[in-house]
Amino acid sequence: MKIKWIICPRCEGEGVVDGTGGFTQSEWDEWTDNGQDTDHVDAYLEGHYDEICKFCKGSGKISDERLSEWKQMCEEDEDDGGEGEALRSGMIF
Repeated sequence: MKIKWIICPRCEGEGVVDGTGGFTQSEWDEWTDNGQDTDHVDAYLEGHYDEICKFCKGSGKISDERLSEWKQMCEEDEDDGGEGEALRSGMIF
């Protein structure tokens, strides 16, 4: 049977996700406004904080059979009031 592939919904086909958990606006402003230490900004923009997507294992794609698994995990996360935190952090996988 031929497998049908779809773009991974977690990493949107990139194979990596942001490993920092994101930044607040004030944190980003501190990095960009101080003008002296742009190493963190450069590293972030170059993807140094990225992590391999645990749902697709870095391939950027999943079999269409796994899409229902993804949807169920999202629904369970919403039902638990987790606001997607477990999915974003990768702890489900």
